[in-house]
Amino acid sequence: MRIVHYYRDIYRPSGVTKAIAGWQKAALDAGIESTALHAGSEEQWPLPNANVQHVGRGRQFQIPRLSSHLRLGDVLFLHEGWVTSNIAAANQARNAGVPYIAVPHGVYEPSILSGLKPPVPIRRHLERRMLRDAAAVQTFYDSENAHVKRIARDARTFSVATGINPPSHQWTGGGHYLAWFGRYSVQHKGIDNMLSAYAAVPREHRLPLRLRGIDYMGGKSEVRRLVSLLGLDSDVSVGGPVLGEEKVRFLSEAAGFLFPSRWESQGIALLEALGMGVPSLVSSSIHLADELAGASASIIVDFSDRAAAAKAMTQVVGAAALGANARKYVQTELAWDCQFDALMSNVYRYAT
Repeated sequence: MRIVHYYRDIYRPSGVTKAIAGWQKAALDAGIESTALHAGSEEQWPLPNANVQHVGRGRQFQIPRLSSHLRLGDVLFLHEGWVTSNIAAANQARNAGVPYIAVPHGVYEPSILSGLKPPVPIRRHLERRMLRDAAAVQTFYDSENAHVKRIARDARTFSVATGINPPSHQWTGGGHYLAWFGRYSVQHKGIDNMLSAYAAVPREHRLPLRLRGIDYMGGKSEVRRLVSLLGLDSDVSVGGPVLGEEKVRFLSEAAGFLFPSRWESQGIALLEALGMGVPSLVSSSIHLADELAGASASIIVDFSDRAAAAKAMTQVVGAAALGANARKYVQTELAWDCQFDALMSNVYRYAT
């Protein structure tokens, strides 16, 4: 068996590409051949990969030519959705006799469906067929399966979350600031709700809030505008991405980590914070929230409830027991070897 991942934009850093890298490395570590197919340069991906010729223009309309890259015995994983490249890849896999598994990464959330660009009926029809004909659809949590079923009632689903190996570095605290990092997508990441709640924290109880991340469609400027509008310029810093040792220090020294996303399966940034044992305040609307609540591994709050979120921001500060539970949860429930074993049991069930 060979595990093949296809994602046109694998060269663009994101939670999706981090997840693909994790799954591919887990396969290689288990002695299973794995490669990634994409539209970028082979030098841009650190693991076995191949550039695939694409025809057409633009992310939405490019069609890959996968046939020469597929062989009998492969299992193809198609990442994200609502793109012509995945529809074409699914058709080519079927013609080659290669089973495929769709991995939506949350793209069937109601908030995304409500913003689909036209022609919506045609796009939903093509997506429904792609999901229906898949060997299975891999979600990360059971609560996501209903979203898949709303698109394709007959789709076969299973849930296995992306894993993480806890870093050797652990939370120490002492930095006297709250932290957020990710992508400056204001609505999706709930940054507006977070800032509104933060503004409601009494000044005498308010720690500085440090935001770090990559820009997204002008979102960074929008965040700076919101900070000024709320009169928070002296309390909130809006910076660029943090990487490597800088990110380790940023997380390990933070008094608490905030994760206010309006929708999300789990979030790679959150997993990294939890894995280090950073006390975390997590949005109740993400799929991982119930699991974390059950393990007493985070404070869970509705960030749209300004007063409740503001109060929770003071409670998460320095909550060492919460952080210890978070790290233990990651070690026991999300370790890569366990997650990959669970994935492969479903691959053998549905795709072989």
